[in-house]
Amino acid sequence: MDSLPKPGAKLQGRVSKVILGDYLLTYTINDRKQVVWVIGFRHGSRLPRVDELPE
Repeated sequence: MDSLPKPGAKLQGRVSKVILGDYLLTYTINDRKQVVWVIGFRHGSRLPRVDELPE
């Protein structure tokens, strides 16, 4: 199992998002290492406005 990335490390791949119930999950996938990095998990009451979401 991989450890957490070091602070300031650049993650490979694109950032994706998915809504799970009342939560917004942001993540990136490293296909080469076959690893999914969860980079954000927010409850719906703390969700950013639509214009604040990454593209």
